[in-house]
Amino acid sequence: MENKKTACADDRFSNLFDDKGRMKILDGMRYYKKTCKQNNMVCSKIVLKEPVDPECLQYAAQVAMGRLRVFRLSVTGDKQFLYLTENMQTPVIHFDDGCLRTVCTPENHGHMTRIGYHGDTITIDFFHGVSDGMGIIAFQKTLLYYYVEKKYGKPNHLPKNVILKDTLEDPREYADSLEFVKDEEIIVPDGTYEYDRAFKLPDEQIESEHMCLQYELLVSAGEFDEYMQKHGSSRSAVFTMFMNRVIAEQNKRKTEPVVAALAVNAREAYGAKETLRCCVATIPVWYDEKIRSLSWSQQLRAGRDMIMEGIRKERILGGAQKLQKFNKVLEEQFPTLEEKRVYAAKVNKQSGTKYTYGFSYLGEVDYGKDINRHIRDSYLILSANTIPVILEIAKWDRHYHISYCTHLKNDPYVGRLRDLFAQEGIPCVCNRKEDFEEAYADF
Repeated sequence: MENKKTACADDRFSNLFDDKGRMKILDGMRYYKKTCKQNNMVCSKIVLKEPVDPECLQYAAQVAMGRLRVFRLSVTGDKQFLYLTENMQTPVIHFDDGCLRTVCTPENHGHMTRIGYHGDTITIDFFHGVSDGMGIIAFQKTLLYYYVEKKYGKPNHLPKNVILKDTLEDPREYADSLEFVKDEEIIVPDGTYEYDRAFKLPDEQIESEHMCLQYELLVSAGEFDEYMQKHGSSRSAVFTMFMNRVIAEQNKRKTEPVVAALAVNAREAYGAKETLRCCVATIPVWYDEKIRSLSWSQQLRAGRDMIMEGIRKERILGGAQKLQKFNKVLEEQFPTLEEKRVYAAKVNKQSGTKYTYGFSYLGEVDYGKDINRHIRDSYLILSANTIPVILEIAKWDRHYHISYCTHLKNDPYVGRLRDLFAQEGIPCVCNRKEDFEEAYADF
């Protein structure tokens, strides 16, 4: 399906595909560092209030992937580079039978986006190098709009910012996030984060490459928000400082800091609000002896201040320029694809020493009232094989849904995190879920 493009004065977006139909990958770290063990596939789950209708899902997938070019991209490569190409094959709707889910394979018609279902649940797997939480929510709005239209009739109210099949296409939707970052010099002020190494979780890890243990924590949103406001903090700060404190107390940390790798939306800093491609930055939120010496309210406010400092435009753009330099090094110093992969894996291993665990807060998920009433829950899952523990948090209805994945055989932290919520007067229910198996991207 070919769409009209909106006028875009910036020439950077006028011709993103070359004469062979290939799009150059500028933000390439996730692609070149990908291995069987670190596959960078995010899983989005949408739980309906009744069983999924596969025919309606097939219709919705064809419309959504036909309109949103980002989610019909495939990876191709030569002896030097990986590229993205457009894939116009019909999307496949898979019945999730518990087998390993794959993308970029013939059974998925080569797509990097995989849509499946089982019972009342829709599963969407996508490569994190292609998109992120904000991008997938935009895709899901379109998908669910047409699912509901097919199943129940046209919704009376449009979801906010929904992209419909006749919405004019803007090439910036599928532009690499680094296309938006200009080459002008960014002066980053001296940082307040002084640590090169973070405390590493000492527990034995499970052996499975794709599998990790999964827990679901449902935190009462009303009590949580009241608690956050009482302490003058922020949502991400409270969640990260709770987890930081749990890990520090469990391990009696007095030297190396516990550091959360907090993923944040970088679109505002990049000037890239239109892109549905991956556009995130990682900032540290730490817990050391200095933080521990403060009162609890002061600790929560300190966490907020770390985040506010970390998301300053200058800092985010400084990080983007480091990504640009990384890609330049890949192109100039490592001529073969294999050399690029070896170098990226080495850089990834070094950067992993800076963080103890990973954390991401998606925000409140809202598909509009005519669609929300058909949905029981909506959340993201990211496998903990890149770092031993990863928390993905989304607000749905009256709860914050924490998807807690751990690669530790005997994780001692999730129960203590639940207890800390209870201790602070915030209702929290913790459920052990089925082991989570990350989808495999075959490229």
